[in-house]
Amino acid sequence: KYQGDIDWKAVKNYGIDGAMIRAGIRGYGSGEIVADTNFDTNMKNALAEGLKTGAYFFSEAITVEEAKEEAEFLLNAVKLPLVLDLEMIDGDDGRNEKLSKEEMTKVALAFMKEIADAGYQAMLYGNIRTISEMVDLTQFEDYGLWFAYYSNEIYIPYKVSMWQYASDGKVDGISTDCDVNLMFTQE
Repeated sequence: KYQGDIDWKAVKNYGIDGAMIRAGIRGYGSGEIVADTNFDTNMKNALAEGLKTGAYFFSEAITVEEAKEEAEFLLNAVKLPLVLDLEMIDGDDGRNEKLSKEEMTKVALAFMKEIADAGYQAMLYGNIRTISEMVDLTQFEDYGLWFAYYSNEIYIPYKVSMWQYASDGKVDGISTDCDVNLMFTQE
């Protein structure tokens, strides 16, 4: 919803091959699941232009049950590569930031297992802070990692499936800055 109305034809003509589209969020204050109001339109129009697409869910799960609920929401939203977006909330406290690293790892693994058990590729999204402070990344070796690191070079001692290298990308067809990524694996 933050990019407004996207001209997906212009995005494709700009040379973009694919897009990760947010399906929804769990409110970091309320804990309620909220669908992204532009998800269906963005997914339909991106696919109509032949773009490779995936979807992600911005997580604030604090229990295994909530993680499973988020996975179910995402599975019902789309049948594509599915991603758990773990982030710390700037300037505020997220619900899941109160969990220990061990607890958050269990919650995130529950999400990943639900997605994988449903037959889809599961991926964890995070920056260096979230993947080093929030979860034990060594327990996610069976899943993809979408790593957010804004630099010209990337270094991380883990296999990275996707690299988000900037948040201020300019793409024809999108009126606002957007995240830009490179995918290193086959879908």
